[in-house]
Amino acid sequence: MLGFAGIFQHGLWTPDEPREAEIGREMLDSGLSAVPTLGGAPFVEKPPLFPWILAGSYSVFGVSAGSARIPSALFGIGAVLVAFELGRRAGGRTAGLCAAAVLATSVEFAAISHASVNDTALLFFVAAGHLAFLVARDDQRLGRRSLALPLAGLLAGLAFLTKAWIGPILLAGPPLIAAALGREWRFLARAGVRSILACVAGTVLLGAPWVLALVRAGRSDLVRICLVDNVVGRAAGGAAYASFGHARGPLYYLSAFPASFLPWTLAIPAIVLARAGRDRARFLALLVVAGLVLLSIPSGKRELYALPLFPAAAAVVGVWLSRVGSRRGSRIDAPTLAAVLGVLVLACAAGALGLALAAAGRVPASLAEFARALDGRRASGVLAVAAAALALGGAAIAWFAARALRSGSPALAARTAVAAASILVFALQAGLRPILDPAKDLRAGALAIARAVPAPEPLLGFALDETIRAVVPFYGGRLIRSVDDPESAVADLESGPSRHLVVTEAGEKRLPDGLRRRLAPVAELRVGVARPVTVYRYDAAR
Repeated sequence: MLGFAGIFQHGLWTPDEPREAEIGREMLDSGLSAVPTLGGAPFVEKPPLFPWILAGSYSVFGVSAGSARIPSALFGIGAVLVAFELGRRAGGRTAGLCAAAVLATSVEFAAISHASVNDTALLFFVAAGHLAFLVARDDQRLGRRSLALPLAGLLAGLAFLTKAWIGPILLAGPPLIAAALGREWRFLARAGVRSILACVAGTVLLGAPWVLALVRAGRSDLVRICLVDNVVGRAAGGAAYASFGHARGPLYYLSAFPASFLPWTLAIPAIVLARAGRDRARFLALLVVAGLVLLSIPSGKRELYALPLFPAAAAVVGVWLSRVGSRRGSRIDAPTLAAVLGVLVLACAAGALGLALAAAGRVPASLAEFARALDGRRASGVLAVAAAALALGGAAIAWFAARALRSGSPALAARTAVAAASILVFALQAGLRPILDPAKDLRAGALAIARAVPAPEPLLGFALDETIRAVVPFYGGRLIRSVDDPESAVADLESGPSRHLVVTEAGEKRLPDGLRRRLAPVAELRVGVARPVTVYRYDAAR
């Protein structure tokens, strides 16, 4: 229920959803082509597995924002099941249940697993690969034959088809480094080379047909862009590769990972001090550390890039939660639980305050456009009720947990924390998204752009961002081609069938005076609350 909460109740939201959803729609129109496209132009930033899956969802459920999120929701549920199994193997059934709840209620996972982005697929394949390594490690210690490593190889191939080289690297690298850090030389000697060969074989087996299809179609340039330029650009960074984006310093994940894994990051001190019976949990903890180190090497970094490590991290926290109050627990279990619950209560209080201010129309000037886009009286009433519910819920959580801690029942307080986080996340996913949608939905602006230009004429844009290129065809049913230099725009307007030019606020700054004098504004529009767009008619005589 938590996995599907809210996914059918709002339109496509930025930053990544519109792009991924439209690529999937165009993949459906192309009949599962080997070349993903955006606005009709090749878009090979990533291999095509996720667009293929989206096309399958559209073919069954129809093209809609909700259908675009169904695969992500299913991958998210699969990741929660992987977290359960990791926790169960590391600490028993209770640890597994706690691990599943921890993953489902961590900040970044709760947001991304309800959005149509291919990182959810990568999360599932990589986390399942980590589980396969844990199984292989256990089988090796017991002297049993195992199919876990061949399975890890197939998962590595699927991860490659999802997000190129980073998939197999993030699947195999952290477990092997964790084994080395834990001085598990026997496992490395027996399984290290085999695991690498299995991952290479799986990558070649599943990835080679796609690469060969591109080569046979005469598009070997797209192979180079996806598997060489994109990888080198994100790894090297700098001005030469600025177009690949997300360049950040090597210490980025020291703050980004703890923030995105809240509130459960607060359990780290207690986990470090926990005693006895922590062999598998220690391996998983080292796996998370190794993965963060690997992710810190490339220049390109984002919070969601660390998502594939979340199930292992959730399993470590789940083991700790299952042992709270026992002799194997930590001596700071009670204050740690109080801190976790305190963060949940503060989240409720902050949500109540923010919603109350929005309902009263008292918001900072920077949010004025957002507030005006909300549905007036209806939003105010619902938001006021939600504010009261969040405040009362936070107070109830605090009272019950404090009573459990005072009575010497930290285990009960731990279960309260898990249940409270689950309820809070469900309420936020199912309740707030429909209310915020009028301020975040891009549908109206996209339809307005499509209507502003006569239907027989192809849509032409200047220096459009990925969001505009995606939402106009997704909602308006018309592809929009974007050119990035003024000379190309003039050539198309003078010699081609297009007589109108769509320009965003960012594109306005790049228009040369000569071209600007020949443009007459037809419509001034807004896509969402943050993207002003002007539709011009080109007049060569001006």
